[in-house]
Amino acid sequence: MRLFTLLLLFAALLHATEWHKSYTEAKAAASKSAQPILALFMREGCPHCDRLEQESLAHPAIQRAIKEGYTPLWIDTTQNPQAARQMGLNIRGVPTAVILEEGRTPRQMVGYRDPMGMMGFLQR
Repeated sequence: MRLFTLLLLFAALLHATEWHKSYTEAKAAASKSAQPILALFMREGCPHCDRLEQESLAHPAIQRAIKEGYTPLWIDTTQNPQAARQMGLNIRGVPTAVILEEGRTPRQMVGYRDPMGMMGFLQR
């Protein structure tokens, strides 16, 4: 049982997504990788944010989709309440995910989505 738990933990770490913390940093990385930015606006103490993080973002298929198709950007609106405005976005609540792709209108997903709903947003 202990080995099984360690294997699950190892698998989760392999697929763990490393999130950029600044838009400038994410924009530079996205430019190099030619991938769109997936900006996630979250807030400490937000139950819907916690649920999205623990259920949807922790799902291996979601982590893989983000890792393979996006430059991930994590914005903590508690620490950086002006980030969306500085990025030219109108974010009305959290959690909000925004896909930023050069030459395209940003796509937003507002609120909690289960892993299937999150995957649908990522694959559009």
